[in-house]
Amino acid sequence: MILKYILYFLTVCITSLYYFPFEFKILPGINTKMVLAATGIILLGVSLIKKRNQLVDKNFIQLSLYALVTSLIAFIAITFNDTPDTAYTTYIISMLVWLGGAYTVCSIIKRIHGKVDIILISQYIIAVCIIQCALALIIDMNPSIKQIIDNYIEQDAIFLNNVKRIYGIGASLDVAGGRFSCAIVMVVYIISRKGYKSKWYTNIYYMFAFLWISIVGNMVARTTSVGVGVAFIYMIFELRPHNGKIIGESLVFWKWLALLLIIFIPVGIYLYNSVPEIRSNIRFAFEGFFSLVEKGKWEVGSNETLRNMYVYPENIKTWIIGDGYFSNPRSIETYTGETTRYGYYMGTDVGYLRFIFYFGVIGLISISLVMIKGVQFCMNQNQNHKILFLLIIVMNFIIWFKVSTDLFPVIALYFCINESSEQNLERQ
Repeated sequence: MILKYILYFLTVCITSLYYFPFEFKILPGINTKMVLAATGIILLGVSLIKKRNQLVDKNFIQLSLYALVTSLIAFIAITFNDTPDTAYTTYIISMLVWLGGAYTVCSIIKRIHGKVDIILISQYIIAVCIIQCALALIIDMNPSIKQIIDNYIEQDAIFLNNVKRIYGIGASLDVAGGRFSCAIVMVVYIISRKGYKSKWYTNIYYMFAFLWISIVGNMVARTTSVGVGVAFIYMIFELRPHNGKIIGESLVFWKWLALLLIIFIPVGIYLYNSVPEIRSNIRFAFEGFFSLVEKGKWEVGSNETLRNMYVYPENIKTWIIGDGYFSNPRSIETYTGETTRYGYYMGTDVGYLRFIFYFGVIGLISISLVMIKGVQFCMNQNQNHKILFLLIIVMNFIIWFKVSTDLFPVIALYFCINESSEQNLERQ
């Protein structure tokens, strides 16, 4: 029994290495996602030798072609504009690395549980996000632990500390916020499924996960609020009263959510008033609400910054094929007026605009199709979970209004599963 739970914990750790990859400073240039991808190639090779698996199917080939087209468009953009910015010319490789890492994670979960399915993958993602949120608080409140993490793990800690942002191990900024958002939606999706029945402690776990990731996730990155918003809209629609009565899965959700809120609110108030670090993080996470209460108006510092980032191309050429810059070249001034090779081209971090400035509307459409087709293939392979994939792609396109990070790592995990087959993952 103990060994089983040890294996579960190790699987959570491996999933985290994929979901929130990072580099060790002693191995620069090699992150945990790459190691898992290399392992995936070996596992796939062994499986092919045994003729037990056929991962390279029609969907995989089609998705690879879409990614390849995106890379080619990026190459044309930088060639036409004579720039050295190769950010998306290797997009096909990036996609294959994510799929390789996802294959490893799915293979390990199947080995441990004897199966791998959408709900099981979602449960592991939720567990990873719970732990990463806890790590973020632990690292922030313990200088000695923070120093150890900063000394051995490369995740731009100098920048994160300068801007006073908390972080886990590989989990920081908007990338973490987007993936926390997925976990939040997964919690609501699992509970709202028809016929959902579980023991009381499992319901408490899910409600705790929902509140914990929503609150601490926003301390890490306010992009987490996208997941909270999508989850609440979905809850209102899916878990609404029927004929004036709250029944079934709806009753389970709202009952346990109310119970956990009764506990979370007083605990949060106590920590806010007694722990300075918690107070600072809560004020950051919910800056808009504090501003509304204290100033009578909704005011968030990052909103003004984001508003200033909405700058648009001034010529047809840029709209069509871009300027060939994703990152800020040395000779271009940032929106702060400083000349640097770092930062954002044209001073914008807005996802849609960064793609347009890099390789135009053509490139934006191409990379959007990669996301859409990935989700479409997941829907075709897992007919019973279409709504989950729809929620994920909606979140991806909402997040692009703020930053350019995407949710393909989540799509890749589900892409490696085919619940319509009797043998999950292994296609005989």
